[in-house]
Amino acid sequence: MSIPEQKLGLIKWISKIEDAALLQQLTSIKNNDTENDVPLSAVDIQSIEKGKQQVENGQTTAYKQMMKPYEKYLQG
Repeated sequence: MSIPEQKLGLIKWISKIEDAALLQQLTSIKNNDTENDVPLSAVDIQSIEKGKQQVENGQTTAYKQMMKPYEKYLQG
C-alpha cells in the first residue's frame, strides 16, 4: 500500500471514531510528534545550558539595549 493510500485509510478510519478516549490518545500522539525535530549536538546542549545558567545568575541584557547598535540598520 502506498503512503497516500495509507493516509487516506487513516483519515477514513479517524473520521468514523466515536470513542472520545481514543480520539484523545490520537491527539496526544499528534501533539508529541518529534519526527521533524532537529537533533541537538553536544555543543548545542552545552550552549543552552550555559544560557540557562546565565539567566539564573541574572546575566541578561534587555532586548532594547541589545538592539540599540543595530537600530540604524533596521530603520527603513
